[in-house]
Amino acid sequence: ITPTWSPAHPHALYALNKTALTTPDAISWLAKALSVKPGSIDYAGLKDKHAQTLQHITLPVAGGTANALPKHAAGEQWSASLLGFSSTPIDASSILGNHFAITIRGLTKSFAGQPLYTNFNLDFPKFLQYHCIIKFQ
Repeated sequence: ITPTWSPAHPHALYALNKTALTTPDAISWLAKALSVKPGSIDYAGLKDKHAQTLQHITLPVAGGTANALPKHAAGEQWSASLLGFSSTPIDASSILGNHFAITIRGLTKSFAGQPLYTNFNLDFPKFLQYHCIIKFQ
């Protein structure tokens, strides 16, 4: 990743934050804000519609238009920030892992301080088995 565009780094890299939107919906809104076609934006996987998420996206950029890219763009349930420029478009092979927090509300006090043990086993290549300990407070 470099801070400026070059022929060796022709893909703009953005951090896309979204809340209660599907990835394709957020991409559509971002594409409109950047005046590009949604299909020109690359992303590595789909994020949960029912969550606050952060994911990275790339967009191929011609040299003469790199300076015209906004550093920030935002809509009602999303925002994007330009991080720099990449030599390759992002794809699923770019995923090193996921990080998430689970918030559970509305439980009785009898659960306070008791841990819940659960496993998430995703049977896809390049995905890890997640072991999650949730402690009710």
